[in-house]
Amino acid sequence: MNWEVWTMKSKTSFFNSALLRKNTIRFSPIWIAYLAIWIIAMPLLLAMQLFNQPEMWRPEWADVAQAVGGMMTGAGPVFACIYGLVVAMAVFSYLYTARSVSLLHALPIRRSGLFLTNYISGLLFMIVPNAVVAVLTALITLAGGVFCPGMILAWFLGMSAMELFFFSFAVFIAMFTGHILVLPVFYAIFNCLFAALYWTVTNFISPYLYGMNANFSGLESFVTWLTPLLQLYTEIGVRTVYTEKVLADGSISYDLPIQDIAIGGGGILAAYAVAGVVLALLAYLVYRRRRSETAGDVVSVGWAKVLFRYGVAVTAAFTIGQGLYYLLFEYGALSGAVMELACMIVIAALGFLIAQMLLNKSFRVFKKSIRGSVLCAVLILAVFAAASLDVTGYTRRVPAADQVQSVSVDVSAYDYSSANLTERDSIEKVIAIHQYAVDHKQELQNINDWDYYYNGESMYARFWVNYTLKNGSVMSRSYTLPLERAELEKDGSLTAMVQDLVDTPEYKASDLLDTLYTGESGVELNGAMLYYYEDSLDVEQNRTLGKRDTQALYDALLEDAAAGRLPEMYLVSYPEDYEETHYVNYLEFEYRVVTENDMYNQYCCVYLTTNMTSTVAALEEMGVLNDRVKLMTQAEYSKRFDVYEDDAKSAAAELAEMDVPTTEAV
Repeated sequence: MNWEVWTMKSKTSFFNSALLRKNTIRFSPIWIAYLAIWIIAMPLLLAMQLFNQPEMWRPEWADVAQAVGGMMTGAGPVFACIYGLVVAMAVFSYLYTARSVSLLHALPIRRSGLFLTNYISGLLFMIVPNAVVAVLTALITLAGGVFCPGMILAWFLGMSAMELFFFSFAVFIAMFTGHILVLPVFYAIFNCLFAALYWTVTNFISPYLYGMNANFSGLESFVTWLTPLLQLYTEIGVRTVYTEKVLADGSISYDLPIQDIAIGGGGILAAYAVAGVVLALLAYLVYRRRRSETAGDVVSVGWAKVLFRYGVAVTAAFTIGQGLYYLLFEYGALSGAVMELACMIVIAALGFLIAQMLLNKSFRVFKKSIRGSVLCAVLILAVFAAASLDVTGYTRRVPAADQVQSVSVDVSAYDYSSANLTERDSIEKVIAIHQYAVDHKQELQNINDWDYYYNGESMYARFWVNYTLKNGSVMSRSYTLPLERAELEKDGSLTAMVQDLVDTPEYKASDLLDTLYTGESGVELNGAMLYYYEDSLDVEQNRTLGKRDTQALYDALLEDAAAGRLPEMYLVSYPEDYEETHYVNYLEFEYRVVTENDMYNQYCCVYLTTNMTSTVAALEEMGVLNDRVKLMTQAEYSKRFDVYEDDAKSAAAELAEMDVPTTEAV
């Protein structure tokens, strides 16, 4: 007997090259299709534009770089999201049938070897095609004389980073389910779950937390980070780097020619790549303890089944339950908190029941679901009670002025304005209005957002405030404030407090000049235009100013701003002399904003008034205003066209006397 056969130790492997080759061949339609799509989208399309177009129509280096970057920032995130899921479903498809998972787990390969081999297979399906596309694109652009290696490398690294994250995310979710059709459902849900829950929970509690604004335009930063597609499309972009020139006055100008075109937001891509590595490690830890016999189950990990039951129930309550209420009962006789809670509790119970059915693979789970449904109802009622009783002190919190770094304010009354404020005096005025709203909660909280009125003497205004505190946190509130014309001159009244705020020089300058007023190093004036009417022409004209005149005009505007001579914001109505003090003429400034991730142009319009003496004087000194180009008040403008209307009526009367048919008669 050959004792060597009996005494030979069983060898295991942490990586199996045969399995890698099998995956490559078996799933070749996936990576070949992916490769073909990108070859068509980039090198092939670029080759057609570079070599099949007349020379005058061929793209230049900057056009090609922007096109390559645009492919990564535009189609890239969605493509990476979908492809990462498809690859994960392919390489780990053996987990979803009992026969295949038992076979592979019986082979002399450690689970770590199976996981690592399949995971590396998936990565190679992404990185190798990306490298091929990048090399082909580089060769095409090199042959066409528009070589942009930096952008091609950025495309390769950016796509690989996004695919690493989404693939690892899909693999992590795959470890928790034993059914291949459940994986894409879970994957899609978790890609948008946190944003949806944040919005629905905020919408649910905001009516009971005075000052909370559910109609927000953005999300908290942690929510956007947990919603990858939203974060990528918000923060990743193509940045054009212009030539930096130092002017005679020491300021820096950004102008042509273009020095580089880069991808802004590389740090975010790197962060998601690191998150992908972490998710892969977590997926491996789950895989080591995953039982083979769970193949075919909706959820394959024991403790995750509890999260699944309650997660489905609570999520369904806040999304479907609220949606059902708003669809059927919001505007009916049954509207109110009781009906909203009833809809949410019923949907939560139904969600828990369905989750229990999926886990047990049986319809006979009603008794098992009663306790869970009751716990979900208690949780929903607890959230409602906590919001109604304001157990966190949310509605009573007002920051101290020394805690605030800056504050942004929006006031929507007869006029609309917004400003970013940093001066202590301005911040204190905002806090005073905030404190007034808190102190008069009972009086103000029943004002309907849509039930504002205007009669020339009173008006409801919306007041949004967003504090950036020195500890880095953000505090936002929103209130509806009743304003009275009769209280404008009454010290300490709400209307006088709001008017005092919007009359602050810093507020006026920030509202009218927007980002241009901040004076940040990344803001550069490009030019300005004055719009006017000539005496002999009825068509609006414009005069373009150079950079030097633009800077002088801007300095004059700052003088008017410091002296409080910029146009006022009117809360309730316009004064009787409004048309006599406001010109139809306005200035339009163009300026460039340079940020860490982007560079873009913006425009700012400032209407002139008779109070803006420094600005008007600057226009006169430049010779912009002269005998032909004059400022015209709104009253003069209206009177001028009234004269034209009278002349037209006189001409029509003369034609009628001459028995000549007028245009109206014809």
